[in-house]
Amino acid sequence: MSPKTRLAEMKEKAKASEKKKNAGVKRRQQAAAKRRAAIKKRREAAKRSETAEKKRKRDSGLDGGSSSNPTKKTRNRVIETAASPPEHQGVHAPTPAAELLSQGDSEGTPRPVIPSQPQKSPTPTHAASEAENQQQPRVISGSSTKSPSHRVDEQNGEEIGSNNRDSNAPEVAVENDAPRTVERDDMTVEAARPTGFFFKPSDYGKSCKLSSRCHQHDFLKMIKKFEDSEKSWFQDHPQFKHIFHMDCTPTRKVMGLWMLLLRTMHTGKGRQAWFGVNGVPIRYSIREHSLLSGLYCHSYPENYPSIGRMKFARKYFKVKKTKDGKEKGLQVTEADVLEKLQKMKFDGSGDRLRMAVLYFLARVLRGRSKKGYFIEYFILQAAEDLEFCTEFPWGRYTFDDCMKEIFHVRDQFRDGLAEKTQWVFPGFINPLEILAFECIPVLRERFREPVPNCPDGCPRMCKWKFKRTGTTGFPLDKIYRTLGNTKEIISILEPQGYEADLLYEIMDEGTYEDLELIDDSDTPDIAVDSWNKILLEPGSKIFWPDLFEMDVRTREQQEQAEGEAGGEAGGEAGGEAGVEAGGEAGGEAEVDEKAAAEKAAAEKAAAEKAAAEKAAAELAAAEKAASDKEKVGDQKETRPKRTHKPSRPLRSPYQKN
Repeated sequence: MSPKTRLAEMKEKAKASEKKKNAGVKRRQQAAAKRRAAIKKRREAAKRSETAEKKRKRDSGLDGGSSSNPTKKTRNRVIETAASPPEHQGVHAPTPAAELLSQGDSEGTPRPVIPSQPQKSPTPTHAASEAENQQQPRVISGSSTKSPSHRVDEQNGEEIGSNNRDSNAPEVAVENDAPRTVERDDMTVEAARPTGFFFKPSDYGKSCKLSSRCHQHDFLKMIKKFEDSEKSWFQDHPQFKHIFHMDCTPTRKVMGLWMLLLRTMHTGKGRQAWFGVNGVPIRYSIREHSLLSGLYCHSYPENYPSIGRMKFARKYFKVKKTKDGKEKGLQVTEADVLEKLQKMKFDGSGDRLRMAVLYFLARVLRGRSKKGYFIEYFILQAAEDLEFCTEFPWGRYTFDDCMKEIFHVRDQFRDGLAEKTQWVFPGFINPLEILAFECIPVLRERFREPVPNCPDGCPRMCKWKFKRTGTTGFPLDKIYRTLGNTKEIISILEPQGYEADLLYEIMDEGTYEDLELIDDSDTPDIAVDSWNKILLEPGSKIFWPDLFEMDVRTREQQEQAEGEAGGEAGGEAGGEAGVEAGGEAGGEAEVDEKAAAEKAAAEKAAAEKAAAEKAAAELAAAEKAASDKEKVGDQKETRPKRTHKPSRPLRSPYQKN
C-alpha cells in the first residue's frame, strides 16, 4: 500500500470518527434540550395548578365555606358573632379587640386586619391559635406528610395553610422528625441534631501536612509539546476541557478541606458527607461534586469494568514474571506510562494520544503513587477506546473515589490525631479543595478571586481562583481567624445562571429535580433526610446554637493556650527584667529574685566549667605538639650517615666551567 493511499485512509477514518463524535454531541444536546423543555412545561403546569388552588381556597374562605385558613375562619366568625345573640356564641365569643374590629369594619374605616388573640378554653377544638403564634413548630396535615407548610402572606398579614384541613375537624399533627423554630428574618431552623463527629473538638487546632497526588499542572506542562490535533482532543473534550480552563498551580491550598474533615459528622449515608462549621451543616454529594467539577455524573454504563480490550496496553507494556517463571499479570505504574510517553513520537496512528489519555487518567483523575500503585485494568482498557473516554461519567467515578477516601480518613485517625500529622489525599481533589470557600462567603472573599473572561458553561472550579499571596498555602490558624463567628454559611450549593443548564447536561434525566437525593441509591437516614427537606424550602437555614458556641469557644481556647505557651517561652529567654507574655491578656511577667540568683549561679558555674575545659584542651594540644617534635628529632638522629665520598665533585649543569 502506497503512502498516499495510507494517508487517504487515515484521513477518512479521522473524518468518520469526527463525524461520529459530532453526531453524539448533537444527540446529547438535543436530549438535554428536550429534558429542559419537558421540565419547564411541568413547572409551568404546576405553577398554574398552584395558582388556581390558591385562588380557589381564597374564594372559598371569603364565601364562608370550608377553608384551610384559620385566620379567615376567625374573621368570618367575628363578623357573624357581631350580629348573633350572645346565647348562640358559645365558646367562640369574640374578644373585645375583635368586637372593636368588627365595628370599625361596619363603619367602613380602612384599617389593617389584626388577628384576634385566642382565649383559653377547655375544649381541644380551638386550634386557631397556631396561626397567631409565630414561634410554634411547623404544622403539617395529619392526612398527608407532603402537604405544603404554612406561610405568612405579607400583604394582609394572613397565614395561608394546607388545603387538607377541614373546618369541622381542625386536627393538626406536629412534625416531630424535624422540630424547628422559624424566624421571620432569616428563616433559621432548629433541626435534628447530628449523632456525632469524626474528631473531638480538641483536635480542631491540630494542623496536618495534607498533600495530594492530583497533578494536572504537570500534565498541562507536558502536553504543550504535543501536536495541535492531540491537544485539541483534550481542549474540545466535553469533560476534560474544564481542566484547561481553570487556574492550575503546582501547589495546593488544602487547609480548607482539612478544616471540613475535622468537622465531619457521623451519618448513615454512604454517598453524602456532612460537615458542621459554626453550628451550620455543609453537604457534599454528587450534586455539589458535579456543580464544582463539571464532569459527567450520569449513571454508570452496564458492566462498564469489562468494556474495552487490553490490546493497546499489551502492545507497549510487557507482562512481568516471577522468579519461578509464572506471569504476574500486566502491572503498569504511572512511571512506566510517563517513560513510554516521553519516548513516543507523533506518527498519526493515535497511539501517542492514547498514551497521553492513559497518563491523564492515572495522573489527574486517579491520582495515586507513581511507582507503588498499579493502574487498574479498567483504566488501561478505557484508554484504548477514545469514544468511551468521552462519554463515560468520570464525575461519578471521581466522586465515589473521594467518598471512599473521606471514610478512609475517619478509619485511619479513629484513635485521635497526633501533633504532627501527615496524610496524602489521593484522587481528583479539586471539588473538595474549594468546597469550603464556596460555602463560606467570608473565606471566598478573603482567599479567592474571580477569573476574568471565564466561559459561561464552566463549573465553579473554573470561575474562581486562589489569590496569590507569595506562600505555598494558607495556614489553618489564618483560616480560623477569617472564619471567626460567622453564621452566613451555605449548606447546599444551588446552581446560578448558566449552571442550571450545565447540570441538565451532566446529570441523568430527572436527577436534577431530585434535590433530596432520594434516587441516588443511598441508605436512608432520618436526620439527614430531614435536613435535606428543610433546606429545600426557600430561605430556610439549619443552625445549632450549642454547636456554634462549642466550635467558637474551642478555637478561642486553643488560640489562648498557644499565646500563653509563647509568652512562657519568651519569659525564659528574656533575662532578669522580665518579658512580655504571649497570651490573650498580654501582660508582663516579672522574674523572681531567687530564680535570678539561681540562674546567675548556674551561668557562673557553666562559665567556669567552659574555662576549665578550654584550659585542658590547650594543655593537651601543647603536650601533643611537644611529643610530635620529639618524634621528629628521633627520626633525624637515627638517619643513616653517608659512608663513602663521591668519585667526583657534583656540579650543576648550569654552573660555568
